[in-house]
Amino acid sequence: MSGDKRKQGPLDAFVTVTKKPLITSSSSEQTERDQPAIVSLEVAQPIRAESEETEHNVSSDVVITCARQNIALRGHRGEDIVSIREHIDAVETSSGSNFISRLKQRIDAGDHLLQSHLEKGPRNSTYISPSTQNEIIELIYEHILSSILGRVGPTTLYSIIVDGTTDSSNIEQLCLLIRYVDPHSNEIREDFLAFLPTTSSTSEVIAGHILSCLKRFKLSPNYCIWQAYDGAPCMSGIFNGCQTVIKRFCPDAEYMHCSSHALNLALIDSCTSHFIRNMFGIIKSIITFFNDSPKRSNALKYEIERTDNDYLILTKKKRLLTL
Repeated sequence: MSGDKRKQGPLDAFVTVTKKPLITSSSSEQTERDQPAIVSLEVAQPIRAESEETEHNVSSDVVITCARQNIALRGHRGEDIVSIREHIDAVETSSGSNFISRLKQRIDAGDHLLQSHLEKGPRNSTYISPSTQNEIIELIYEHILSSILGRVGPTTLYSIIVDGTTDSSNIEQLCLLIRYVDPHSNEIREDFLAFLPTTSSTSEVIAGHILSCLKRFKLSPNYCIWQAYDGAPCMSGIFNGCQTVIKRFCPDAEYMHCSSHALNLALIDSCTSHFIRNMFGIIKSIITFFNDSPKRSNALKYEIERTDNDYLILTKKKRLLTL
């Protein structure tokens, strides 16, 4: 009906042509005019997908770089996409986050695709929000963890090493490591597995965290042959300590005092002797004597450089030069 007629758009013309069994000359001309629009749409879709993948990879690269260098991602204040777009050419490195500052460095280096994305891209897919950063970190952790567990295997003998520390938010964190022999390289490895937050320091609670973590990682208790902790009673106690609780489920897991803690305790005990205290005091005074004067420090470096003996050759003179 004439009352129902409306102006045809490019998509209507395309659908009309494909449905009609006979193509008239007028419809052929319409198809030829609309073909560039259809081709442009087909080309734009993969380009847009590739652009989004590139933008996501940029965020991942920045997060990985900051994590590898032990650099905090975010600063003292939040940065939303509106404020970033307003100051895209003048992101303050000192007050802004390290993450945004490194994106700014890429833009300054000529990454026009990233600049266009931050200026004009959809706000719901910027890939720079704190939640996205945390998600990338979680994915990286899962990838590394999967690689470690892939090396351990279901029948590999292993040992567990656990120590606790308080983080910056005053939460007690148990650090769980695994020690094993890499079947591919035949090298002994010690790899970090997880942080286990805890609100209690009793042996039962700590052992429960460790055992649940081993179960989550599908590490059989039957192949755990050693457990290493510090000498605290809640960890090393032979009656109610964590090592005793673990041994109920891992019968072959013998307890060994952590060697690093043993060395630290030996140094602490040795300092109770006044001879050792005097020795450290003299060494400290000598170091202070040279470090407090550039003239004396340069004189010491000159003498070290012109002196040759077995110790200096072995250490390449670096230890004395860095006093």
